[in-house]
Amino acid sequence: WPSSFRRRSVNTNSTQDTLGGVPEPVKVGARETCMIRAMVLRARSFVSTALTLILLGAPAASLVSPAPVDAVEATWDIRLLSVDERRRLLAGETVPFNVAERTDRDLAGGVMAYVAAPFTRAAESLAESELAVREPGVVGWGALPERAGPDALARLRFGLAESDELLDARPGSAWNLSGAEMDGLRALRLRLGQAAKGAQAEAASVQYRALLLHRAQAYRAGGLGGIEPYARRGGATTDPGGELRLAAEDARPLAASALGLPEALLNFPALQHAERVSQIYWVERRLQGRITPILVHQMVEVRPELALHVERHFFVAQAYNSSQTMTGAFPWGTGTLLFTVSRVSTDLVTGLGGDMKRAIGRRQLRGDLSGRLERLRGAVVKAQPPQSP
Repeated sequence: WPSSFRRRSVNTNSTQDTLGGVPEPVKVGARETCMIRAMVLRARSFVSTALTLILLGAPAASLVSPAPVDAVEATWDIRLLSVDERRRLLAGETVPFNVAERTDRDLAGGVMAYVAAPFTRAAESLAESELAVREPGVVGWGALPERAGPDALARLRFGLAESDELLDARPGSAWNLSGAEMDGLRALRLRLGQAAKGAQAEAASVQYRALLLHRAQAYRAGGLGGIEPYARRGGATTDPGGELRLAAEDARPLAASALGLPEALLNFPALQHAERVSQIYWVERRLQGRITPILVHQMVEVRPELALHVERHFFVAQAYNSSQTMTGAFPWGTGTLLFTVSRVSTDLVTGLGGDMKRAIGRRQLRGDLSGRLERLRGAVVKAQPPQSP
């Protein structure tokens, strides 16, 4: 493993690290131990605050911090592989691993695979792969740069049946929309009156494109805090921004290799830099028999010990509320270890039969993740220059 992602065992009652040398015992009393622990905790707090102030030039209180390492256990960990996992990886299998689920709406999972190719080759393929828009089921997509206007979404159009359903969207329907967005669409239907169905479909498409553009601009300006909640029955709401705050914790095991990654996810658009490249897309993907518009934030970062692609679905029209998928690569021996970790939040796995629905959802999610790694591994192998005989 990369040195920054490797466990170290330290004997606090010894003058040397257990990584090497013969430790010299030192007697430490209970009072001294308590004093040392208190000093360490104060030092950690001071260093964390000082680094924030130095790097950001702004008060730490204005930013959101991830949970302290000791407060919440890591949601996943692949630092210590079993003999069987190593055997399966070297045999070319995709190997699943557990990712902790945080809420009753969560579906989470992870998959890893080995590729006999240099890390630099895998990092190049990952950085150029456009995973966010090349997934199976994607039928249309486009970039939404900072100054994008309505024309950037011009290819997104609804048919007659979809537009009729959209113009009557209400809390609890299939559509993920805020209360104000639903009110605006129903008001549009009243203004259209007895207009032809084709004219209604075009008007609904125009208003929905404006809605998507507004959401993309709000996210670009305010990050997770700029995401409007979805309206649900009885005045309840679902907050995709809050769900993605929980998902940001999945980046914590990578923080040593990608410095400040959890904070960058929590505080976007703050804490970005030249090595962490972001792009926002609109995507249309076939889900559950219908075409679903999605707004995607893609973040790519390549470091000497880690190449990482983060994909956030911060607005989804139907089927689920939000998702975050991290796909990355580490140097591993003479080759590269690929991994992907995903968390999806959906109301469809709650209520009666929830356990069964979650089991089916997890199985489908792991199948999707395995397919992603197989495609990425194929791209890495294809990119390798031919070997001399």
